[in-house]
Amino acid sequence: VQAVYEGEGWDATKEKIAGLMDTLELPPGTTWSWDDRILEQDDQGQQMGINLLLALALVMIHQTTGLVNFAQAEMAMASTFLAWLLIGHGLPYWLAFVVTLGISFVVGFLIERYVMRRFQQSALHSVLVVMIGLLLLLNGSVGMGFGYEVKNFETPFDGLGRIGFGYISSHEAGIALVTLAVVGAVFAFFRFTRLGLAMQ
Repeated sequence: VQAVYEGEGWDATKEKIAGLMDTLELPPGTTWSWDDRILEQDDQGQQMGINLLLALALVMIHQTTGLVNFAQAEMAMASTFLAWLLIGHGLPYWLAFVVTLGISFVVGFLIERYVMRRFQQSALHSVLVVMIGLLLLLNGSVGMGFGYEVKNFETPFDGLGRIGFGYISSHEAGIALVTLAVVGAVFAFFRFTRLGLAMQ
């Protein structure tokens, strides 16, 4: 940071940090690479953004129903596979996004109305069994339908190059912007709407 403020630039800063790391005694068999460290932090940042959105969904479900939906991640996974299927059949990315959003809303409404609402006044262990059962049901159903191998999902933010000294891709910047937009929208919902204020 001092090197940047002194006008030496990012490359000089990287060299100073690398030189400092070279002076440290690392455990036997351990090596340090600046690029590896940047990529590691980059992956952690992306995962944190996704986890933040899932945590936000968990909080909102708990605020509205009083239940913790352990199947939240599986529901998001099922929606992602649905979008992947629609894109694979030729739908443009954003049209597939809107269709997936609509179908996911309807399915979520049905799960809340006919599954979660029936157990709002039930004992805690009954709620846990139902939520974990829903998790396993979704996980197994998606696995049987789409398989368990990793699928390639194209990013809608491609083609803008890299930013942040070349270490941040347009895809990563898109994730960050979407996360901030969702957090801002949820904050505005809870702060400035009647329903949001009632849910607090």
